Amino acid sequence: MASKSVAYLSYPDEDTAIAWLAAIGFTTVTRQDGDAGAVRHAELRLGAAVVMVASDDRDYVIASLVGQSTGAGILCRLEIRRFRRCAVELPPPP
Repeated sequence: MASKSVAYLSYPDEDTAIAWLAAIGFTTVTRQDGDAGAVRHAELRLGAAVVMVASDDRDYVIASLVGQSTGAGILCRLEIRRFRRCAVELPPPP
């Protein structure tokens, strides 16, 4: 079975985050809007990488640092040079 990376991310401005992910090559597979236009769930893909995006309309706890890492992160092998070039040329989402 091929490996696949999946990330679940919540953003205060999910529309901007989705637009940024699309600009660096992700394709929106599905999107479900909730009340007041908030994104309840969106799935974006780039190759085997999957990103689930939602609004951050609920409180959540950010993991504390263990050494230099929270233990959370995304590791994926994409076209790294192209991906990095796109990522640094665009402003990050809020």
